[in-house]
Amino acid sequence: LGPLFDQGSLAYGIGNTIELFYLWNIILIWLGLQITAGVSKVKAAIPIIVLFIIKAGFLAAIVVLIAKFLPGLPV
Repeated sequence: LGPLFDQGSLAYGIGNTIELFYLWNIILIWLGLQITAGVSKVKAAIPIIVLFIIKAGFLAAIVVLIAKFLPGLPV
């Protein structure tokens, strides 16, 4: 989703963190928490959402910093 936004923006950084296989991994972890741990859908979603927000924020900040300090480097 990153190419949909301007390079170096926060939306570009967040868009680059979202990819098909990462979403599939998140879904499998969510299902695994439900089935193996026996927790509800909402309780299984809470750690998944928290981890996604942490990863998206961290990677977005890195992409913005790289684009700002190394403008010739493709991200």
